[in-house]
Amino acid sequence: MMRMNHFISPAVLAAGVVMVFAVCTRPLRADSLPFSTSQFGYPDIGLSGVAVSYNSSTGAFTATGTASMVTLDSQANMAPGAPGTFQLNATIVDTPDHSGHGTSGDLLITFGSQTWFQSNTLLGFGSGSTKAFEFVFEQSPITVAPASPLAPATGTVIGVALTGGSLSKPSFQNSFSFTNGKGDAAPIPAPNPALAGTALLASLAVGSLIKFRRVRAPATGPGSALN
Repeated sequence: MMRMNHFISPAVLAAGVVMVFAVCTRPLRADSLPFSTSQFGYPDIGLSGVAVSYNSSTGAFTATGTASMVTLDSQANMAPGAPGTFQLNATIVDTPDHSGHGTSGDLLITFGSQTWFQSNTLLGFGSGSTKAFEFVFEQSPITVAPASPLAPATGTVIGVALTGGSLSKPSFQNSFSFTNGKGDAAPIPAPNPALAGTALLASLAVGSLIKFRRVRAPATGPGSALN
């Protein structure tokens, strides 16, 4: 026979925290979109005139356009300055459901001749039936001078959402392109620590109900077999 105990390995506990934390802090989304623009913080840079091109043979995805305005806070205060530029490059490989998987990418957004967002670290990618492409980057040290004094700190998570075109749903099985798209780019603030604490407690509660490790009892006689 076998006995069960309630030992929770660090790896399982960590996985439980991540799983419950994701459930507690992320809205449910259709398709494979990694975030909601309702999670955006500030500064929020509006993108317009976005041209998108994807080459299914090479996996090269490019998006270029105009950084048309910057919203600085929840009061919709705007940053002064002439429009800037938006450039995003990524490598996206096809997947069995053709929603695509991003393997690498870089981002550069200027506004009013200053650099606001710059990254060469792609953290996530998703696409959905809303004709959307969503990218998650990590802000890099700004090397394209001059840097905006309001640019997010190095390491800040940056979300980029793009829409437009005539695609009913993006498919990375074939090449595609469109023009006159639009979008937004903004920091995604770190989750509230209180929510993280709630997620941790929830994961512990779930873990206490699951018996993670089997403990073998000593064999009691010849031929005893324990599974």
